[in-house]
This record gives sequence, structure tokens and C-alpha cells, in this order.
Amino acid sequence: MALFDSAAKTYDEEFSQSKIGKLQRKLVYHYFKKSVLKGGLNILELNCGTGIDAQWMAKFGNKVIATDISPEMVSIAKNKNTDRKIRFDVLDFTDFNNSIFTDDKYDIVFSNFGGLNCVDDFSLKSFSQTISRCLKPNGKFVSVIMSENCWIEKFYFFLKGKNEDLSRRKKKPLMVNVNGRAVSTWYFTPNSYQNLFNEQFRVSKILPVGFLVPPSYMSKGLKPIESLLQLNYNLEILFAHAETAAIADHFYIEMIKN
Repeated sequence: MALFDSAAKTYDEEFSQSKIGKLQRKLVYHYFKKSVLKGGLNILELNCGTGIDAQWMAKFGNKVIATDISPEMVSIAKNKNTDRKIRFDVLDFTDFNNSIFTDDKYDIVFSNFGGLNCVDDFSLKSFSQTISRCLKPNGKFVSVIMSENCWIEKFYFFLKGKNEDLSRRKKKPLMVNVNGRAVSTWYFTPNSYQNLFNEQFRVSKILPVGFLVPPSYMSKGLKPIESLLQLNYNLEILFAHAETAAIADHFYIEMIKN
């Protein structure tokens, strides 16, 4: 999709390699490795971006099919990759009849950093059936979702006197600027999101990604105190539970196939 092709060339520089981007990804990896990731798994990744997560999962001995809707993102990911355990493909995850969604094939389906926020409730409800079908019995669906209630963002807008933006994430959809292009974005609470999947899945864990580590768009303004963000990360690990996830920038959610 051209919307995300335009962001592909600067994605790593603006997010993945930023201090905040690295710390938020480190939080995801901490949770993922602690309770889900091991070797010898078949993993389907949706919204893989430039392939950073796929490379990380593969280094533990897992086979990864990493997909993204953006041909440019997939091209960059392929050019960076040297691991034969990874296959990169262009995929619109709302194409529910795609052969990638083979019945009972995967141990884990994974989607990081809000890729699933780009579709509405109805599409996610249909998507839940597809994901359940392609997971093995007791397979896990792990996603990182942009939250409707981010307390740091609200405080940031309050300090700037932007009262009209305090509840911007509640808009359905919110038009978000991605490299000068408007992208329809739906934000969820942990409860509203898990309710879309509760017929096929049961929730095993909900944790914060960005309760104390701020949203990535604040990176430039926080440059002078960047060294302090590691403390925020350490404290976020300490206070990681479902209650703090509900007011974080993102929430990490693990679900097990019924």
C-alpha cells in the first residue's frame, strides 16, 4: 500500500533506531520472550515493517513468515535479511482467503506496534476467525495495540494547552499523519479489543508498552533528557500489569486459541 510505502525509507531512522522506539521494542521482547517465545516454532508475523522483529524471533531457532501490506517495507526487510528461516511476503491481512492463512499451521501469530489499529471493529471481528483457524490447538495470538487512553499523551497536550486533543484517540477513526498522508486509525481499550476476539480466544496476559516510556513522536523534544528514559523503562517493568496497560501508549496482549 502506497500509504506505508512512503514511510518505509525513514521508518527505522524515525522509530526503530530512536531511543524511545528501542525501549518500547525492548519492553515487547521482554514480555514475549518471558512467556511465549522459544525455539522450533512456526510463527506468522503480520505488519512486519522492515523485518526487525522477524530477525529477532528467527535467531532463537524459529521459522518465521513475515508479512506486510507495503511492498517497500517488505523490500527493505528482504535486503536486510540473511536468515533462511525467514520468508518475507506482501500481504493484506484482511485478505482472509490468502493461502498464508493455512489451517492449523502456526504456533504463534504476532503483530507489533499498532498494525492492527488500521482496521475497524468489524474487520477485526472477522480477522479473529481467520487467525483462530490458522493457529494450531492452543496456539497463541500476540499483538501490540495502540491504546485509546494514553495518560502521557493527555498530560502532554494539557501542558501545551491543546485541550481539543486530550480525547483525540476516542475518534472513530482518527486520521493520523503518516509521512504527509492521512491514515484511518482506530484506537482500542484492552477490554474493547479483547471483546472482538473472545469467541475464539481467551486472554492470558495484558501488559503496558509505553506506560512510562513516552510515545515515539516525543523523541525530538526529549533529546536533552534521553539518558533518563532507561529509568522509565526499568520502572515500567516494575509496574507492568493490566491496570497500567489500560493507560499506556500501547498494550501488549497474549491470547490463547480456545
